[in-house]
Amino acid sequence: MARMPDANFLGEQSPREPMDHYDIVCLHTIVGPAPAHAAHFSTHADGRIDQSRDTRFQSGANLDGNPRVIAIENEDRGGPFPDWNIDDPHAVPKFTDEQVEACAKILAWAHKVHGIPLQLCPDSKPGSRGLAYHRQGIPGAFNEDARFKFPGLVAGGEIWTETPGKACPGDRRIDQRSEILARAKQLEDDMPSINDLLSAKLNPDEDESETVRSALNKGADALAEVRGLSKGFGDFRENLKRRDQALAEAIDAIAADLTDVATKQQLDRVREALADTSQPVS
Repeated sequence: MARMPDANFLGEQSPREPMDHYDIVCLHTIVGPAPAHAAHFSTHADGRIDQSRDTRFQSGANLDGNPRVIAIENEDRGGPFPDWNIDDPHAVPKFTDEQVEACAKILAWAHKVHGIPLQLCPDSKPGSRGLAYHRQGIPGAFNEDARFKFPGLVAGGEIWTETPGKACPGDRRIDQRSEILARAKQLEDDMPSINDLLSAKLNPDEDESETVRSALNKGADALAEVRGLSKGFGDFRENLKRRDQALAEAIDAIAADLTDVATKQQLDRVREALADTSQPVS
């Protein structure tokens, strides 16, 4: 399970297709309010992060890149955003400062958890890695049209949409990738390492508090002891069963030579009692 602690998990919204590996965090724009469940994450203008898909599973936002891409959809209408013309690909507004911070948090987390490198992704070619934008996997005239500052699909690149010509997420937002990346690197430096987490005190206010590592070690030792006791009890029960079986066989041998009816009946009762005590405990 891979759910980001800073995100509001909305419940699994995917068909649970497993990821193959992790290469890219890709920026999208929603053309509307958050959330957008096709992506793993959505950011609100105020910086809130929603998670619609556990990152064990694919998003539905990058088509051929879904098996290796973590997708972030980003709100762009309502609230602080201007009332822009959604038919004009050059009108998409910038990310808010809070969205830049939110995207940086997701990128830093994806680096820590999934090993996605903190670098700009050059294109959508298989094997490319880092922070990408959706247009890199979109066929269109972006590379020839001087009005677009950033290119689209290159030869050999994966196709990341069924809608050619989309300019997602807009030049203003693509231009903020370097800002997001720089902030993610700062956040990554501030994140505690696994060793830091294991060395942390369970009760920070107590000077003599044990650490997470020592508590986990005690738990492991206790589990091993319980398993040892369970095995010992199992061996004890097996020994009892073998003893009772031997007694039963001895009783059968004695009873076969007896002619006294009362004595045979008494031995039969003992035999039945042995059979009852050898039944498994429910």
